[in-house]
Amino acid sequence: YTLTLSTFQVGARYLPNMRRHTRLQPYAEMLVGFAHSGGTLVQGATGVSAGTEFAGSAGGGLDVRVTRRFWIRPIEASYLTTTFANGTTDHQNNFRLDVGLAARF
Repeated sequence: YTLTLSTFQVGARYLPNMRRHTRLQPYAEMLVGFAHSGGTLVQGATGVSAGTEFAGSAGGGLDVRVTRRFWIRPIEASYLTTTFANGTTDHQNNFRLDVGLAARF
C-alpha cells in the first residue's frame, strides 16, 4: 500500500517587535491552502488514485541567530488539518514538530 500527502499553503507570520540585536526570535504563523493525496490507499470518485481538499495549519517556533543571514530553528510546532473523505468524520488532524536551519536574504 502507498499513500502520499502534499500540502500547498500560504499565510502570514507574526514576528514580535524585538530589539534587532537579540539572538532569539519567536514567531507564530497561520496558513491555508490545499492538500493533495495519492497512492493505492486513496480512491477518488472516478477510480483515479488522487484527491485534493482543504488544508490549514497554525503554529509557531523559535529562531536563534548564528549570523546576520543564518539562523538555527531548534523548535517549530504546528497543527495541520485536512478534510479528505474517510467514511467517518472526513477530517484529519496532524501535529508536527520540526527543527532546521533558516536563511534570510
